[in-house]
Amino acid sequence: MPDRPEETTPNASDAPRPQEDVPLDVRTLPHFQRHQTIFNVLPRLAAGQALVITVDHDPQPLRYQLDALHPGQFGWEYLDRGPAVWQVAIRRHDER
Repeated sequence: MPDRPEETTPNASDAPRPQEDVPLDVRTLPHFQRHQTIFNVLPRLAAGQALVITVDHDPQPLRYQLDALHPGQFGWEYLDRGPAVWQVAIRRHDER
């Protein structure tokens, strides 16, 4: 009887993995460096990937700046709304 190749079933590790979200805790940075540090990371994100920032206050001014500089390119989702710790996922929408 001829040998038959073994049947293979897809393995979860064979499936393409989406880009993992990038955590960034800016609480240890001086205030004047926080926005620039965040804006330096955003261009490196793949479509669908998020930068998850951790801050010590509501980062609403950052959202205004993000929307003004990159309209429609990023989503904004609060993950934790303080009062001591705030976390926001800034997710890239656009394809490059």
